Amino acid sequence: MMKLKSILTLAIALPLLSACDLVDDYNEMVNEQMADITIYISPVAELQIDDSEIGYVHGFEECPNESVNWLFGYSHSVGGNNCIKIDPENENIKVRVINDQVNLIETWNVSRVGDAVSLTRPNGFKVREPSNQS
Repeated sequence: MMKLKSILTLAIALPLLSACDLVDDYNEMVNEQMADITIYISPVAELQIDDSEIGYVHGFEECPNESVNWLFGYSHSVGGNNCIKIDPENENIKVRVINDQVNLIETWNVSRVGDAVSLTRPNGFKVREPSNQS
C-alpha cells in the first residue's frame, strides 16, 4: 500500500515539475526575444524628469515609418529625426529635455531587466510616465 502511494505521488508530481520547466523555458525565451527589440520614444513625449518636474523629450534619431515598439505611449504618425531610439546594445541615449525651466541635452543611462527598460538621468532620477497631479 505504501509503495502504491509513493508511485501515485510520483505520477502526480512529475507532470507538475515538467510544467515548471516549461514556464522557465518560456520566460527565458521571452527574455531573449525582448533583449533583441529596438524601442522608440516619440518626439515631445511628456515624462516625469524629477519628483516635481515634468519635461518634454526629443531624440536625435530617425523616426520609424512602420508600427514599432513604443515606450511611454504610442504614435503611428511620427516623422522626422527627433525620436529617441533604444537599441538592445544601448547603454546610454542622448535626449533633449524641455520645459518652462530647462532646455538642455542630457545623456540618460539605459538599463534592462528582462523585458523592462529603465532610463536614469545624470542626477540619478529614474524617468517615468508623469504622476497624476490634481
